[in-house]
Amino acid sequence: MISCKKFGSEKRVKDGRVRGRQRYSCKECGCNFIEGDRRITEKIGARKAMCMMLYATGKISTNKIAKTFGMCWSLIYRWTNESAEKLSNYEIKNDVERIEFDEMWHFLYKKRKLWLIKSFDREKNEMIAWVTGFRSAKNF
Repeated sequence: MISCKKFGSEKRVKDGRVRGRQRYSCKECGCNFIEGDRRITEKIGARKAMCMMLYATGKISTNKIAKTFGMCWSLIYRWTNESAEKLSNYEIKNDVERIEFDEMWHFLYKKRKLWLIKSFDREKNEMIAWVTGFRSAKNF
């Protein structure tokens, strides 16, 4: 049975066709949806994994990854946030002598700056952690 993507309600009506597929409208919330989710495929999963590996090396920006794979930088940014939320909190080992911080920012909606702060251990050439958000004491 087809149900609403937002609330799971089965009360729906047909609402035209989009890209050759039947579109439905939920009677309870008014949300439009189609049956199934074509956005998640093996090809996209492989791209996501490759993008996260490139990003984790710390040698390539989200814009460069987006241009390389022909995607929007905001999608890469969302993927990095989803990946970061799945990770456990990282504890810095005692043998780290020097940490290097790198800050990058993007404009959101022409006025708000969105910051990405990465920390590296250059001796071992590994990323320790990263934080995304607005520049504030909370993010540091």
